[in-house]
Amino acid sequence: MALIAAGIVAGCGTPRSEHVQSARPLSPDTLRAWMEAGRQIVLLDTRPDSLHRQRSLPGAFPAAGRTIPELRQVLPMDHTVPIVFYNQDGNAPLAGEDPAREAAERYGFPLVYRLEGGLDRWQALGYPVDGYWTVPDSSRP
Repeated sequence: MALIAAGIVAGCGTPRSEHVQSARPLSPDTLRAWMEAGRQIVLLDTRPDSLHRQRSLPGAFPAAGRTIPELRQVLPMDHTVPIVFYNQDGNAPLAGEDPAREAAERYGFPLVYRLEGGLDRWQALGYPVDGYWTVPDSSRP
């Protein structure tokens, strides 16, 4: 069930002037099915790097604090590859506060998704995570 974020070919490209729709919600069940089917997906973790290292979706790229040009380097050449971004609780960020989504939209990716419920819901469903804190524990920050 390897998620293919590491095998993404970095591409050059210029931003498109038109913007696609804002990210669509994606259920954890659908994302899990895509992963199990081996579908190529780019996962962007918009939480701080320290949280990404502790626990993240398998194969996710830490996108917090990256500029739009930096994020372009992890976006695939193939614009049919879904871009899925997530945070801790799944709440949609305010406009202008999500460079991961903005990068995908700016470069013309039509399949941009936001994971419903974020990492919290993913873990509550018992789906796999990477990192050194893989079991929820209320005593941890």
